[in-house]
Amino acid sequence: MDIDGLFKIPYIVVGAIGGAVSVVFGKNKPKTIRQYARSTIFILIGAVITNFLTPLVIKLIPSLEGVEHGTGLVVGLFGIGAIEAIYRVIHDLQADPYGTIKKFKDMFKE
Repeated sequence: MDIDGLFKIPYIVVGAIGGAVSVVFGKNKPKTIRQYARSTIFILIGAVITNFLTPLVIKLIPSLEGVEHGTGLVVGLFGIGAIEAIYRVIHDLQADPYGTIKKFKDMFKE
């Protein structure tokens, strides 16, 4: 496997910027070292998500072909939001599994 074809540096940089923007403008600003570490991990995850999902988005929406880096920024922003939401669900499941499952069931009732 060719490592140069697997990671695209511009997508990683733009994804990290998108992740950093979502952390800076998010509602939970880091205050402790642990929160800073978690935010850093989210930024790295945003970079990885952008690296792998941007080509997929561009392939699905060919009109975005000329604006790959802008698309990467948006993918990084939304990717961080999605990862944080998944993280919150997992955290809630660990804390209160039955209550979290009940919330999901209530969401789909309506």
